Amino acid sequence: LRNTSLAATSVSASAGASASVPAAALAAPAPATPVHRDFVDRFKDAAIAAAEASGIPAKIILGQAALESGWGKHEVRDSKGTGSFNLFGIKAGAGWTGATVDAITTEVGNGVAQKVVQKFRANAAYADSCTHYPKLVRNDPTHNKACPPAEHPRPFAPPLARPSRP
Repeated sequence: LRNTSLAATSVSASAGASASVPAAALAAPAPATPVHRDFVDRFKDAAIAAAEASGIPAKIILGQAALESGWGKHEVRDSKGTGSFNLFGIKAGAGWTGATVDAITTEVGNGVAQKVVQKFRANAAYADSCTHYPKLVRNDPTHNKACPPAEHPRPFAPPLARPSRP
């Protein structure tokens, strides 16, 4: 993460829509723009701390945060525009007991996209978002295959590319 282009590599890896990620997507990092560098600089410490606690590489955590938030431009916000410190768009499931924010999102059911209001987790800080993401991934039956310890993000990317719901 010291080299911002490394974070862009994991975004390419986790952004695939299919179960397999092309090797080329993992091989060559995208050029880092000022927006990318600013995002990495802003959130790398939280991603590194979450990686040390979870065993999921910081590149994957940061890459997924970049993907889900549009490099920090699309944080989950309530109807008044108040931010939620939720970089990953994590919904407030039945087991969530913390603060929530209601936000409009697009859900696809039976092949039809619809705008609906959903409850999302509201965090006290971005570091909380980076801490919650690895826990969610470890507990999700589809994504927990991405969690075995590895020194390189490549083994983590394909399971993260799969949708968590049928």
